[in-house]
Amino acid sequence: MIRTVIRLALVAGLPLTCLAEQKVTAVSVDPVSVYELQKDGLFVRSGKLALNELPLPIPVLEQSPRGYLKVPHNGREVWLDSMDAEVFPPPGIGNSGCVPIRHGSMAAVSRGAGEGCP
Repeated sequence: MIRTVIRLALVAGLPLTCLAEQKVTAVSVDPVSVYELQKDGLFVRSGKLALNELPLPIPVLEQSPRGYLKVPHNGREVWLDSMDAEVFPPPGIGNSGCVPIRHGSMAAVSRGAGEGCP
């Protein structure tokens, strides 16, 4: 069954990290700042949590384009700065950047100059 799911993800072009739930596994500062999302889309620091108040690992509920992670805490949802947190599995880096050339394709980024693409 798991092999079928992995094959479907690969055929659809999805990174394998999308199959696993991301979790915050470590925090680099103590205390860690928590943020609230305002109606205008800005994040405002609402307080700090000591590491012993944050049970790790903790699931990531959402990731904002601005680099904040929504996590559950004591029955409510708070946002952490992703620069303060270690997430596992790490976010996928996306497409390898293959570009078509006269005889096949070649990597444009993240694989090495001139390396062939699958």
